[in-house]
Amino acid sequence: MKYRKHAVLTLCAAVLTGCAGAQAQTSDKTVTEQTAAAVRLPFDVTPDQEDFDETYNEASAVMISFSEDQAEIKGNGASFTDGTLTVSMPGTYVLSGTLHGSLHVNSESKGTVHLILNNAEITSSNGAAIHVEEADKTIITAYAGTENTVNDSETYSEEDDASAAIYSKDDLILNGSGKLTVNGNYKNGVHSKDDLYILNTNLNVTSVNDSIKGKDVLYLSGSEITVNAEGDGLCASNDSDPESGNILIDSGKITVTSADDGIQAITYLAVTGGEINVTAGGGAGEAINPMGGFDPFGGNMQGQDPFNGERPEMPDDFNGEMPEMPEGGFDGRMPEDFNGEMPQEGFDGQRPDGMQGGFRPQDGMNGEMPEMPEGGFNGERPEMPENGFDGQLPEDFDGEMPEMPEGFTPDQMTPQENTQSSDTSEENNAKGLKADQDIYILGGTVTVDSADDAFNANGNLTVTDGTLDIKTGDDALHADYKLLIQGGTINIAQCKEGLEAFELIIEDGKIDLTASDDGINASDPNATSTSMQADSSSLVISGGEITLNTSGDGIDTNGSGVISGGTVTVYGPVMGAESALDHNGSFVINGGTVLAGGAAGMVELPEDSSESMILSIGTSSGKIEIKDASGNVIGTYSSDKSYSHLIFSSDDLKKGETYSVYEDGELLEEVTLENTVTNINFNGAQMGGNPMNGGMRPQNGQGRP
Repeated sequence: MKYRKHAVLTLCAAVLTGCAGAQAQTSDKTVTEQTAAAVRLPFDVTPDQEDFDETYNEASAVMISFSEDQAEIKGNGASFTDGTLTVSMPGTYVLSGTLHGSLHVNSESKGTVHLILNNAEITSSNGAAIHVEEADKTIITAYAGTENTVNDSETYSEEDDASAAIYSKDDLILNGSGKLTVNGNYKNGVHSKDDLYILNTNLNVTSVNDSIKGKDVLYLSGSEITVNAEGDGLCASNDSDPESGNILIDSGKITVTSADDGIQAITYLAVTGGEINVTAGGGAGEAINPMGGFDPFGGNMQGQDPFNGERPEMPDDFNGEMPEMPEGGFDGRMPEDFNGEMPQEGFDGQRPDGMQGGFRPQDGMNGEMPEMPEGGFNGERPEMPENGFDGQLPEDFDGEMPEMPEGFTPDQMTPQENTQSSDTSEENNAKGLKADQDIYILGGTVTVDSADDAFNANGNLTVTDGTLDIKTGDDALHADYKLLIQGGTINIAQCKEGLEAFELIIEDGKIDLTASDDGINASDPNATSTSMQADSSSLVISGGEITLNTSGDGIDTNGSGVISGGTVTVYGPVMGAESALDHNGSFVINGGTVLAGGAAGMVELPEDSSESMILSIGTSSGKIEIKDASGNVIGTYSSDKSYSHLIFSSDDLKKGETYSVYEDGELLEEVTLENTVTNINFNGAQMGGNPMNGGMRPQNGQGRP
């Protein structure tokens, strides 16, 4: 019943092939060339035939009937004393009735202990309800057509080493087509300190901590499982053996509601089939602040409540109308009669409704504003300390701010790009599926609604098949090292960032995502620089159908990027320092189709070394059509969002050929392609080799800018 390391998964009928990920060391981020190989799981689960056995022979089985605090035993191998049934030999034991007590398995002989629950209810008033202290293997069967319940107590004695309603120090199997309900009132629901298999059964677990917990391996197959956990839903906990701590789900229907991680493996987590539904940390509406706690201003605010359910008290005479604004709008200046004094009740530090971005007070700040100088505030800022401003006011601060240079406006401030991974906090424990090493999604349907990342791998994350439906308050698919997508359907309705990894490879599959920040982000999780300097991360897209609807960058690689196949459509940012395609290192298009629309303020174009021809088109948010010399439409793009620039590339664009570009049926320009990148209705202002300003459609009578 043990599993083996580095073996092909024997339970998968199909052989999955593809391009295996590059081998690398995370410490120095060495990336080697991709090589074709079969996708293999690094561990194998092989149940014994007896693990599926749900039947018994009444003639040879030990029959035990419970009645409150009594037990009638017919057969050998079990004894009953002071409310405790003790099983001391291998064999089959059929349990029925209601026991106010506990069941202990203490079998020193070799062989399997098989407990068959036949309309049994076991409720312990002190410790675990079923406690396997010693046995080669224990099988607990919910007998066909029966309903069974196991409850532990809310408190355990100090010397009790158990921690779950069903607790086993050795291998544990749960099976049977009947129903089993487990209530973990102390900590966990079902906990094995060795292997835990759940096969072909109907299991409902509620717990005040983790619901279902294996150590070396947790294997779920053919079962209908419902979990409600105040800790993790499903977990494998062995952190002392690098080959253990694994989870495999190959079939069945699993529903997990958890306060912490939905499914969490110390080492490897694999899904090859089944229907899995996970809600973690209350769902995407409960986004977690990387600094800790609820983030009222971060993320996209969808479904979030910045007041944590308590609305501020409104004045008695408030009629719902906003105060009248001065003629010409509010310019941000203080009223003429403002004397610099703040109201007696003080300043509460809250931001106006609708403001974006969080505010984190520095140590020592309590939300109160410093006393203003006599005669009011003159707009001058104090001199900044040599090593920067740390949030503390200088002891000699007199309230006067230094004079700003003549003509200076806040718009001249240049924000620095964040090149860090958004997954910055190990304390955030409300992820959907998480593994400290690798995650494999090779089939099945997985639906995740999580406050933190939907899928999070500290190593690699591989998707070859299956359907993923995701809503999350942070990343949808995050891998610290490599994210490899070779197939499947990925629908991301809500996230902060969609796909994020150090090395991000998309070879096939259908991806449709909506993100409040970047859609695809290749970045080094260990990077410390916040400059525009390129890191060693990489993005490779060679196939698939990818649609990105983003408020931040559509595609952002802090290192290099290449698109050589597939179809990539970006509905990118409408304004600000974001772009449809953003890259710090080299970025080329060598094949496939790319339609990337967004704001023109920070346009970054692929490099001239690209093998594909590229059109850079300034727009007025209308529908764009690109036609060849024969009038055939080779590309179209329209968006429900405002956009002022479109990058178009296609294998149908050929050097030396003539093309016409239309917006809402009106000809923008007819061009013959001579260079790799051709500007149309775009003034092409340059910064670092990339146009930074977009063009607009000429008005009647005007020529091209």
